[in-house]
Amino acid sequence: MLLLVGCGALVYATVSSISGAVGPAQDAVEDYATALVEQRWDDAHDMLCDETAARMSADDLEELYGEPELAGFGLDGVHVSSYNGRTTGDATITFTYEQGMEQQVALPLVEDDDGWRVCP
Repeated sequence: MLLLVGCGALVYATVSSISGAVGPAQDAVEDYATALVEQRWDDAHDMLCDETAARMSADDLEELYGEPELAGFGLDGVHVSSYNGRTTGDATITFTYEQGMEQQVALPLVEDDDGWRVCP
């Protein structure tokens, strides 16, 4: 019985820890998408993980998302997982363009010392 209670507590602690990470990951994705919609390319670039930021400039983001102009976005979902001490996630958002077209985008996420970073 004591073993069962201990296992239950471990599962609860793990789920609570991962669930607590979803909010900050979601905030990071929303901040990134908002920066893109508002055409704040430098701010969006600052929210990228180191690996992506090294190969993609703020000008590249403008080229990808500047035309046609973004009108808004919807957050479809965020998933966070932890494996071998590394916490990662992915988010799905749908961008809406000025002309009414929509595009669904999957965004990988990584957690570092500074918080969550978008890592496409």
